[in-house]
Amino acid sequence: MDIQTKVQKLLEANLSNTPPDGGIFLEKALQQAQLDYTSDSLKRIDALLNQIREKLKPAEEGFLADVAKENFALTLASYIGNYLCKETNSNALWFTYQDAVKQFPPEPKLPQGLTTHLIAIIENTVVMPMAALLRIFDDKSHTVDYFFNGVLKLIKNNQAISEGWKQEYLNDFLAGKAIPGEIAFEQALKELKLDFSLESLDVIDGFLIAIKQQTHPDYARWMGASSLCNFLYLLGTYLGATTALNANCFVKWLSYEQTKAMHPATPHTFGTSINALFGGDTLMHPVGKVCDLLFADDNQINCRGFAERVAMDKETSRMIHLYPNMNSSQQNSGGFFSKLKSKPTFDPKWVEPFREAGFLAAFAASGLASNSPFSPQLLQGAKPDRKKVIIDFAFYENWEEANKAASGYMEGNAEKVPFQVYIFDGYANLPLERLDAMYIDIRHYDSPSMSCLLIIPYRQASSTQGFKIYSPKLCNSTIPEELAANAANAFFVGAKDFVGLNWDKTSWNKYFDER
Repeated sequence: MDIQTKVQKLLEANLSNTPPDGGIFLEKALQQAQLDYTSDSLKRIDALLNQIREKLKPAEEGFLADVAKENFALTLASYIGNYLCKETNSNALWFTYQDAVKQFPPEPKLPQGLTTHLIAIIENTVVMPMAALLRIFDDKSHTVDYFFNGVLKLIKNNQAISEGWKQEYLNDFLAGKAIPGEIAFEQALKELKLDFSLESLDVIDGFLIAIKQQTHPDYARWMGASSLCNFLYLLGTYLGATTALNANCFVKWLSYEQTKAMHPATPHTFGTSINALFGGDTLMHPVGKVCDLLFADDNQINCRGFAERVAMDKETSRMIHLYPNMNSSQQNSGGFFSKLKSKPTFDPKWVEPFREAGFLAAFAASGLASNSPFSPQLLQGAKPDRKKVIIDFAFYENWEEANKAASGYMEGNAEKVPFQVYIFDGYANLPLERLDAMYIDIRHYDSPSMSCLLIIPYRQASSTQGFKIYSPKLCNSTIPEELAANAANAFFVGAKDFVGLNWDKTSWNKYFDER
């Protein structure tokens, strides 16, 4: 029986006043303690432990070797952990000692004994509820009530940190702005040259090595200090942002729950509380990497190695920035591992889809500039017996349904048109920030076929700085990178051709920002 199931069965047995398999030590006395999830129940547990110590004088050594006594201790420990979960509206991930040594950092080494016989992780906080039972052996140990309230405060503190940490705090910190909570080693961090370069990751690696050698960091103590947790989040976020910038790809930050939905086997630790999805398909744990460098002994990959590994993986799906009047010298560099290739050509048939994409982008922008959202629209290219057609998906109840319907058009191409262009609203997970964005899916079906995704971030008109359009990002493209300039030039011709209400041929340039 796994420990998660065992904890649940022990709690159910206590609730129904039925002994668990193997029996339970002092069954009637435990029932009289009334484990009803009230503060008084903690005092009753204290009184029970005191009576057992004074009357029976049990020895800690060998106590858990007796199944009935083990069930007694596990029931109380499970109750304390479950009570903490109820108070914090969270769930516990339970570990036996043997499970924990496989999941936790190897340093500091987890001691084996009664206190580590059952371990829980609640909101990124390592909890050892068996430690609350030590009064059964020693009257100088903390009371259950004292233990519970101390751990409760710690969990709520860590809960606030993990829920409250935001990607933009990194930019605020580097800009000298105040961010919520304290950050350990703040002055030393400010003195480092954190410019999002690969060289800056070498500096981070050295900084972490120095901290490890000089302070011998204790994992449990760090998890209990908000300033130290903020330090780990800050460097983890910096590592993720720097990795995305140098790999030239998007990064989406995920909570543990979102990560677990993608990869159910992901362990729940502080290092996996915030994770990074690079380029839409590469899931990594930058906060976990920072933790490994501080708390683990055997680390073959440092921060720079982490970034280079992602860059190698994303080499075939990089994010290419498009600019007006772009030429090959303005294109993004080939990355870490670009290869020499024979010179490709931009097929003339691809020009029209990109012009139409620019036209649709300008049409959407004309509404956004006046704070009016745009509806998803699909443009189908003309064919000999039919002019081009625009299908508006505004009648769908939500964007998920609209995108699903549009995907059917794009994938099936039942009308046998030469190309289709679909524009919809979304968000761009850029390396340093998350912005609203126009998404444009382009498909060219006739030979030579072509497909790509354009993501155009924008700043809403309702912001204090006003409406702004940022450079389009070419992603998931089958077009060779050397031809990005051709795609850019066709797109911007179309963008500047659109004329509408309060929008003329100069409007695109008025709102455009090349960053």
